[in-house]
Amino acid sequence: MENLLYPQRIDLDHLGGLIQKPGLGSPSTAVPPNSPPQAEALRRLPADLSRLLRKPTLLNLCLESAQLATPAELAEARKRKHSATPELLVTLLTYCYSTGLFASRDIEAAVLTDRTLRYLCTGHRLDWRSLRRFRREHRSLLERTLAHVIQRTHRLGLGNSADDAVERDEQSSLTAITRLDLAVWLDDCDAEGV
Repeated sequence: MENLLYPQRIDLDHLGGLIQKPGLGSPSTAVPPNSPPQAEALRRLPADLSRLLRKPTLLNLCLESAQLATPAELAEARKRKHSATPELLVTLLTYCYSTGLFASRDIEAAVLTDRTLRYLCTGHRLDWRSLRRFRREHRSLLERTLAHVIQRTHRLGLGNSADDAVERDEQSSLTAITRLDLAVWLDDCDAEGV
């Protein structure tokens, strides 16, 4: 039987109702039932957004999203002495969360085998603890970058126009929060030995 906690990539539809930890959203509750049609489309985005876009396009969106970091956020992140530059960590985590790779230990392992992740890491050896720490310390930045990628993927991959952009932005943010909550939940399960 496949291990539901640590597959290489996670299928959000499969996890659907499994995540019921207090305070965390779940893929099945990220979009309210009476939301507009574009919200339903966002909910149905695959865990791996490269199924909608070519990997180079998704990678470019993640690199583009890293530019959302303000100089003050980058300066603060540099003070914290992370194992790599903040720009690298933002891009790497945004890409991983965009492709259904959520658990910090899985990301650490995937860097050894995935060519795109090795390219992003540019020779830096990242451990799961530093990835988890960066996510905790810079969650709001990661929410913004991931929401940006989800919004752009929705527009590019599903061929939607710029109409109803406010609702789509809101739903992109909810989807980003759900993905980050899943990463937290998986790391918490790992810490508890579940």
